[in-house]
Amino acid sequence: MAQEYGPLTLTAITDGDFSEKNTKLTVANPDKVADLWLKPGDIFIERSNTPELVGTAQLYRGPCKFAIFPDLLIRVRTTPLVSGVFVETVLHSYPARVYFRRRAQGIAGSMPKIDQTTVENLPLPLPPADEQETISVAVEEIMSAIDSNETLIAAATKRSPRLRQSILKRAFEGRLVPQDPSDEPATVLIERIAKGRAEATTKKNKRQKKQNRKKSKAAGR
Repeated sequence: MAQEYGPLTLTAITDGDFSEKNTKLTVANPDKVADLWLKPGDIFIERSNTPELVGTAQLYRGPCKFAIFPDLLIRVRTTPLVSGVFVETVLHSYPARVYFRRRAQGIAGSMPKIDQTTVENLPLPLPPADEQETISVAVEEIMSAIDSNETLIAAATKRSPRLRQSILKRAFEGRLVPQDPSDEPATVLIERIAKGRAEATTKKNKRQKKQNRKKSKAAGR
């Protein structure tokens, strides 16, 4: 008898988010999906996507039987001597990403695809188990630092317009730097500048009128 199941979506792999929002309901025969349940340590690779995303991979760290995986994903399981975290690190590396992009195939206008053979033929450096762990930890620390810096940069970028307005406001109020009591307030300075401009404009208009009268007299002779 068919039952409801929750297959993963590609977004779960693209975003590295194995949560319920990245699953969808489908109906299937239990016998046909018995081997499709996710297990901790499974690595999933996107079989088909855009040229930039095809071959994207993520390691599943969640509970057993959280969801099943669709045929758009290729599952990889490692032996006890190979760290799944290390393999995921390799799959995220630039050479691996280039490898999948170059071997992805598809007709014009469709999303390129890779197959099981392409994944099996991926060159995989395999250091001793302790070095695999050391490399994985070092890469994770670097990526965490990058994520933290990206968050700080995004927050600073979002805050910068408000900061600029605040600086300008404090500058016009004369509160940007310590003030000498003998200094006149910025508002007084602005009023004096505006008055000076108005007087200059008035003088310019008077000169212009005087020149126009002289030209009129000369033309009447």
